[in-house]
Amino acid sequence: MPRLDRTLIIVFWSLFLGSITFVWSGLFVDSLIVPKWIAFGIFGVLLILFNAVRVLANKDAKLIFFPDMQDMLCVISTVLLVLSVAGILQYHGQISFLANGMTTVSYDNPAGFSATLAVGLPFVLLGMLGKSRFHRNLHIMTFGLLIIAMVLSHSRAGVCSILAVFLFGGLTFVTKRAPLKVGLMIAWIFILVMLFVLKPDSASGRMLIWICTLQMIKDKWLFGYGPGGFEANYMDCQAAYLAVRPDSPYAQLADTVQYPFNEYLYVTVNYGIVGLSIVLAFLAYMVYRYLKNKSTERLAALLCIIAASVFAMFSYPLMYPFVWFAVIYGAAILMADMKVTLTRKSAIMKTSATAAIIVCCFVSYKLYKWSEAEIRWKRVAVSQHSDKNILAEYADIYTTLHDDRYFMYNYAYKLYQAEDYVSACKYAKECRNLWADYDVEILLGHISGRLDNCDEAERHYINAEAMCPNRFRPLFYLMKLSEENKDFPKAVRYAEEILCKQIKIPSTEVDQIRREAEKIVGTYRLPQDS
Repeated sequence: MPRLDRTLIIVFWSLFLGSITFVWSGLFVDSLIVPKWIAFGIFGVLLILFNAVRVLANKDAKLIFFPDMQDMLCVISTVLLVLSVAGILQYHGQISFLANGMTTVSYDNPAGFSATLAVGLPFVLLGMLGKSRFHRNLHIMTFGLLIIAMVLSHSRAGVCSILAVFLFGGLTFVTKRAPLKVGLMIAWIFILVMLFVLKPDSASGRMLIWICTLQMIKDKWLFGYGPGGFEANYMDCQAAYLAVRPDSPYAQLADTVQYPFNEYLYVTVNYGIVGLSIVLAFLAYMVYRYLKNKSTERLAALLCIIAASVFAMFSYPLMYPFVWFAVIYGAAILMADMKVTLTRKSAIMKTSATAAIIVCCFVSYKLYKWSEAEIRWKRVAVSQHSDKNILAEYADIYTTLHDDRYFMYNYAYKLYQAEDYVSACKYAKECRNLWADYDVEILLGHISGRLDNCDEAERHYINAEAMCPNRFRPLFYLMKLSEENKDFPKAVRYAEEILCKQIKIPSTEVDQIRREAEKIVGTYRLPQDS
């Protein structure tokens, strides 16, 4: 590869990986994840367009997606080195925008940070075998700092993934001592158990989520609920599960849930056994590709996919674009030895290139509309007003973001603030179709109350209380609703439930709610009830 072309592609991939790892922007409501996906889309489109144009200009042009292995390993290591250093500095509070001793850097939580490190580790290990002393030292330094950053992140899924990398072959990059493998197996089992023992509430909370998710799968096991099926149905399932088990130890741990903390369950809920079979078939095929032609490079690629697969058992790594890049790159390495013979190659290549350009133009337009809508949403979301101009802006953004549950909730809440209760009810119900959620139920309860539909308001508050039995707000709203309707016996009953409820996390809000309940009991309870 000519020196100029090599330099350009290294710069391109440095910008690509740097963007999907570090980019964040206050222009977006989701300032940490959405910008990374937009960057992923932009660079992906540019890469495909570059190759499509080259094919149209020269029928014998060779497709160039990735740089030479050594160059790519250096780019990956450099990005992970910077990320690890930033994570260590964050943990010790040395960077101003990092807080609370949490290791997240440019991610929304430690899961994204640790997932990026975990899937990148096998390529760092591979780089440590390089011939260049400078490159070896770069990878060795990255390896050491990466391990430290991972431990400081307190990510159980990340630690399990790294141990799995070493258990399934990563040790061969570091040492040839076979006895270490036995010790690693024992250490992996011990640490796995200890990681869950150290955070029993978190582990129990996930058990509740997995149990309810399996209940969902049982109802639609073949093809699933469709895209977004988990978000649209999970909290209803959790409410139903806890409703028939009021004394369940999980009731005090129940919370709003956005994800099942397991990618395999998530795929099965949305796409059924059919979707899960496709995912498992892909993983099995990657193992087959490695076994068919073993090498250190292919082992690193397989270990990357193993790291992502293990992480996916306990978290949601596929939410982050760097993980997608790593899995795609690993799969490309494992399938690089495949030979495809095409008849009429020139015509097929040019037709494919033309189709790719058309698709890229369409994707670019969608990316532009999405980015514009997200930026406009942030601008109106921070406004403290709900005047006609703001609401007109929301109505325009709605045409693009009507499938975004967070936008729909925000839009319905703005309409509620503007006292347009009919429109607020309409969009809140659309949001409810996308998202079974505690806060959505509370909002629908408020809106229904303003529309004098007290029965429906009560139903929504009861649903919210069933979703998260440890919360005090739903009972408080039910108590106040009953008082406003002059149903004092019911108000007293809800007040007594509040006073008997176990407090999960003490707060001034809970104290205030309990004082209100005591006042209701003292005012409306009949003497014979004493």
